[in-house]
Amino acid sequence: MVLFDPARDFVDSKDIPCNNWLSWIARDSRLHLSVAVRSNDAMWGFSGTNAFEWSILQELMAYWLKLEVGGAISIASYICSVRRAESGWMDMSKPMTKSELINQIAERSELKKGEVKSVMEALADVGYKELKKNSSFVVPGFAKFVVIKKPATKERKGINPFTKEPTIFKAKPARKIIRARPVKAAKDAV
Repeated sequence: MVLFDPARDFVDSKDIPCNNWLSWIARDSRLHLSVAVRSNDAMWGFSGTNAFEWSILQELMAYWLKLEVGGAISIASYICSVRRAESGWMDMSKPMTKSELINQIAERSELKKGEVKSVMEALADVGYKELKKNSSFVVPGFAKFVVIKKPATKERKGINPFTKEPTIFKAKPARKIIRARPVKAAKDAV
């Protein structure tokens, strides 16, 4: 199964697909998969994202062909480190530090850096107290933070989705998590 044929699909761009082809082999009532990859990104390629996608496709193909799922292998020509910001796909620059944020706000306002720092610390303090008291806190124009209470779960038997073997999932205590939900203005800004 050819995914990328340079003669047919090439466009003068830095965004060239990495996955070239898939090869399916049915042997001993099992469907095996080989994936040929032009290059594999040192950071994003090892995350298993494509392995997950290909394994889902392999399971579907095996189901349709009434075969068991066999082994899978991915062959990469080379490992690289892609700066996604240059290709326009994703900005890989580091997140802004607290000091950088303080500097940016001070430059855009008439406040001194020390005053900006005090405001940020006060905002965080008010936010923590509001989350504890009301389970939500809104930073206008940016995001709404919400506390979600997760109940305790008991230890249970199940099937490992990767190995298909029976396993025991450990109990988890009751816990609280915080979710950030962007407000419309933030969504519109990006």
